[in-house]
Amino acid sequence: MNQNSAQDNSEKSAQGTGLNDQANQSPILKLPLQDTHVAREPRTHERWLVAKLMRMAGSPPIRFQLWNNDVIEPSGQPARFTVHLADPKALYALVTNPNLAFGDLYSAGRLDIEGDLPELMDALYRAIHQARQKWPRWLDALWRNHTPRSTGLSEARENIHHHYDLGNDFYRLWLDQAEMQYTCAYYERPELSLEQAQLAKLEHVCRKLRLKPGMTVVEAGCGWGGLARYMARNYGVHVHAYNISREQVTYAREQARKQGLDSLIDYIEDDYRNIEGQYDAFVSIGMLEHVGKENYLVLSELIKRSLKPNGMALIHSIGRNRPMLMNAWIEKRIFPGPTLPVSARSWLYVSTAIFLCSMWRT
Repeated sequence: MNQNSAQDNSEKSAQGTGLNDQANQSPILKLPLQDTHVAREPRTHERWLVAKLMRMAGSPPIRFQLWNNDVIEPSGQPARFTVHLADPKALYALVTNPNLAFGDLYSAGRLDIEGDLPELMDALYRAIHQARQKWPRWLDALWRNHTPRSTGLSEARENIHHHYDLGNDFYRLWLDQAEMQYTCAYYERPELSLEQAQLAKLEHVCRKLRLKPGMTVVEAGCGWGGLARYMARNYGVHVHAYNISREQVTYAREQARKQGLDSLIDYIEDDYRNIEGQYDAFVSIGMLEHVGKENYLVLSELIKRSLKPNGMALIHSIGRNRPMLMNAWIEKRIFPGPTLPVSARSWLYVSTAIFLCSMWRT
């Protein structure tokens, strides 16, 4: 992939999804676009910065090609990847805040890659993980990912709007065509299609909840409404599904009406903290990441008061194997305000705060 084609593709992609228009309205989405033509040679200290950057990153197998086509090779090993920098300011941004700048510069076409991008990221993260044990404190503070944004009532709505209200046409390009699921699929067999694996996940959830016709279910964070429709269609239950994404709720209501399920499902555009009533089952698939640790107890109390006697709750979440902050670029551009539970330490807290309270009657 060359530099000019990356810029062309970036511009076409932005035009196709309406991101340029949103960038003019939202500082969160504004990318560092600029004229990348530079008519000067790299200065001595800029070459030094590249070498220092690579040493601090653990000397990964990456060569740098600068804006004048000068090349700086990695130390002590052959290069597997080449990073092209289009201008000096791209270098300064990468040195001062690499976690945020790498994604921004790549998206803007000011940083380009020769080689497989996922393999480069894997090699880079492995090198950094080893190198950071020896970082001075000032560097750890400089390159540290920032604390996630708040997930209070008003902030949560802004976070969800940023991530999910890009337009349903965008998500149709890459989600399954069965129920528009944006959470983990369940591959009972390796040969299943994405659609089959997503439907298998929905069936697995319903079996765990032991649903029966006539039961009432409340869903916190319903996405495009696929689980609610599956439960209503296949198990004959009545569902109240909460969501604060207007685009998703609009789509969910339209699909329920087309499928003749609107008498069994009420899609409610409201925050999960405003759930009212008591139900036979509480379910939340892929929303815990948006809740934030500070709201785990709030969620546990909500589950407790929302369940009828002998009611059952199920919460599904992605997680990670060690505690760490979300990457700064993902948190700012893609997924604002996330907290990913950790399989051991944080899940012990989560299980105490949520699951024991939510399963208290089962």
